[in-house]
Amino acid sequence: MSDASKSVLTPRPLLYRTDPDFVPICHTRIAVRHIHKRALGPRQNRPDPDRRASIDAYIAEAGLTNVAPAAPLDATAAGWHKPLPPQDLIFLANLLHLIPTEAAQMLITEAALAVAPGGTLILYGPFRREGVLTSDGDAKFDAELRTADPAIGYKDTVDITRWLSDAALSPIDRIDMPANNLAFIARKP
Repeated sequence: MSDASKSVLTPRPLLYRTDPDFVPICHTRIAVRHIHKRALGPRQNRPDPDRRASIDAYIAEAGLTNVAPAAPLDATAAGWHKPLPPQDLIFLANLLHLIPTEAAQMLITEAALAVAPGGTLILYGPFRREGVLTSDGDAKFDAELRTADPAIGYKDTVDITRWLSDAALSPIDRIDMPANNLAFIARKP
């Protein structure tokens, strides 16, 4: 996990999903290669056709022959889990601070429904820690986000823990990661 987590620091949004066992929702195309090394059959998803074409070109260049073409998936929409088979792992990186609170809650609820019994949901990114931004860089970035759109910004660890618990995921582990990020690891009983 540490190799993949180091690679998710470049902000190139994409949605990344594997059939049938893995639905990482990443924020960098570099993470695709690292996650691919740890899972079989990945496929990326993102609504933007230009982004999907870029992902497909990157995968072709990397020679990842068991990667299906990128396809759209809105992980903040109600019901996105329904057409998917149960997933062993869902990984989300660097997205929650870029979407409104209601969308973040929906994403967690839907991801919990998509995770197979015994499966894992991992949320990675920057968060407020019990209401506190712990670095000047985080405070500046969160302020910039909220100035651009008051509905977005860093989500709080207290809320994330509650939303995961409300979605019937447990236990919930919180791990410090590089660049002042956190990883929440939650399992479906």
